[in-house]
Amino acid sequence: MAVPGQIGPFCAPEWARFGSLAEAGLGEWMLGAPPRGYGHPQWPVTCAGRRSVRFGGFPAAAFDFYAGLRADNSRSYWAAHRDVYQDSVRAPLAALLDDLAGEFGGQVSLFRPFRDVRFARDKSPYKTHQGGFIEIAPGVGYHLQVDADGLLVSGGFHARDAAHTREYRAAVSESGSGERLAAVVASLAQAGFAIEGEQVATRPRGVSPDHPRLGLIRRKWLTASRRYPPSPQLADESAAARVRSDWAQLRPLIAWITACCPPPRDHHGADA
Repeated sequence: MAVPGQIGPFCAPEWARFGSLAEAGLGEWMLGAPPRGYGHPQWPVTCAGRRSVRFGGFPAAAFDFYAGLRADNSRSYWAAHRDVYQDSVRAPLAALLDDLAGEFGGQVSLFRPFRDVRFARDKSPYKTHQGGFIEIAPGVGYHLQVDADGLLVSGGFHARDAAHTREYRAAVSESGSGERLAAVVASLAQAGFAIEGEQVATRPRGVSPDHPRLGLIRRKWLTASRRYPPSPQLADESAAARVRSDWAQLRPLIAWITACCPPPRDHHGADA
């Protein structure tokens, strides 16, 4: 279920569900159902040692694949279109992440396509989007998502637990660090990024109702994103330039997070 103020299937970022993505990766599963009893259907796959493929864009077939999956989220649909997923979605996304990893640093990971349905009423087996992440610190980094609506380019952080949220809010409350973040966020919003992050209904306890950065303090985590609908511009290698440009604009946000409220590296994550 989407949290108010979040974007479509991106909602709670997939990287929010883990500690270090490197710790969560268990090697490739088959592209059908994950083996029974082996790992977790939403753990990401780290990309170390994976054969590199040159990025040539996201073909229309990638977005058509997810439009079809929205209409028929079944194992039979997946089996019939498995090659489309591999060739038009997963391989281009992995190649693009690999191409940009050297420039932006961090650990490259691809999220698994299977939904965790153990406690869900909706037993649809597959996610209707494919995400990838370059992790700079646990829960912090640059994110891409391919779905029926196009390409989502984003970055930021998700608090590892309530203590991490408190650390973030303390940094926002401080005049120096808080003013720097406000300037970064204002610049991103002016550039057309959507500023996201789950918010408390009113304000955190002890925070003045007239605090100049109350909007930021109310958030539990913080991301910025931009969406590109399916188009010929996404279907060739020039799509990499769009992602590179957006991530370059997100660098000040990532730098602020790692400097002012870095997550503990030995923590495996919990809801804030």
